[in-house]
Amino acid sequence: MVSRIARLRRVLRRYESAVVAFSGGVDSSLLAYVAAQEIPRVLAVTACSETYSAAELRAARAFARAHGIAHQVIRTRELADGRFRRNRPDRCYHCKHELFSVLERIRADGRYAVVMDATNADDLAHDVRPGHRAALRLGVVSPLAEAGMRKREVRAVSRRLGLSTHDRPAAACLASRVAFGTPISADVLRRVARAEEAVRLVWDGFFRVRHDAEDTARLELLPQDFARFFRSVDVRRLAGCLHRLGYATVTFDLDGYMPAGVRHRLRQVPRRA
Repeated sequence: MVSRIARLRRVLRRYESAVVAFSGGVDSSLLAYVAAQEIPRVLAVTACSETYSAAELRAARAFARAHGIAHQVIRTRELADGRFRRNRPDRCYHCKHELFSVLERIRADGRYAVVMDATNADDLAHDVRPGHRAALRLGVVSPLAEAGMRKREVRAVSRRLGLSTHDRPAAACLASRVAFGTPISADVLRRVARAEEAVRLVWDGFFRVRHDAEDTARLELLPQDFARFFRSVDVRRLAGCLHRLGYATVTFDLDGYMPAGVRHRLRQVPRRA
């Protein structure tokens, strides 16, 4: 672990200045924190849009303030792009292209050397990342991946450095809750955000609310949490909350949580009768 930290610091010292794409999650928090120590001039930038929850924005602001990191919140407009709204499997490419295009303008205007994102080594090895294609196309660098840091190492290093984000659950934009092929709109994203707020009031574990169709919500939990969830949560009352948001059908996923891209690929594999 010590060697990973040292390698990350060496990667970062190559630059005199940087704009860091900062969502406030475990990966980008570590990157912003160490970059602010190793690079003379760093600006952490958080994108605010319909795809980003208010709670995540508050957490990002609090982290930057607590660690004295220069921070800017910008507005991105993914929903202005029809390709993003159509919500095909390359959705993340169009989302990240919008983000990195805005960050590139900030970089050029402020004369920063580079734009950085928090892609880690696991992201490159074990998942399809259309968003990473956008990063490569726009010249964004990924110091965590370059340092060979996997997700578990990011968490371990964050813990060693005393960062409160070390055990933060994995996060993803609200658009990832919407099943591919179901159009994305501001109204859909607001409904998903409100549905997750309702679950968060009664459940302290990891979860996702998936918007599978206009009137269907599907709740995903980690399989090891199933028993505790049904012991501790009044599921009828929770379902009633989601019904009032416009979800006529509320389902529970017995497969448990998996990233949206992984589930989509599994659905494409023909199953034997």
